[in-house]
Amino acid sequence: MSDGKRGAKRLGTRDWVFGSAPRRALLATVLQDPAPRQGWTKADLARAAGVSPNGGIDEHVAGLASLRLLTLRDGRWFADRTSGLGRALRRVLVELDAL
Repeated sequence: MSDGKRGAKRLGTRDWVFGSAPRRALLATVLQDPAPRQGWTKADLARAAGVSPNGGIDEHVAGLASLRLLTLRDGRWFADRTSGLGRALRRVLVELDAL
């Protein structure tokens, strides 16, 4: 997903509601994709979002953690897919994918 360029990315129709393409991609990974049994590293999450693992993912991960969609255990990130917010966002992602 990374275009190799730093800075703001053009917002596609599916990205607009989330404010950024990387944020939408990260949400899709965390809420829809099969989660690794051992959890994600920040580098894993950065690759999924198409941003740099050297700081490009920090704010996105912090935001998901503050919403309790991601939790840190033993240096790895795990999704909480059981929250009402997680379920609602997953439905939004499915609807956007259908556009």
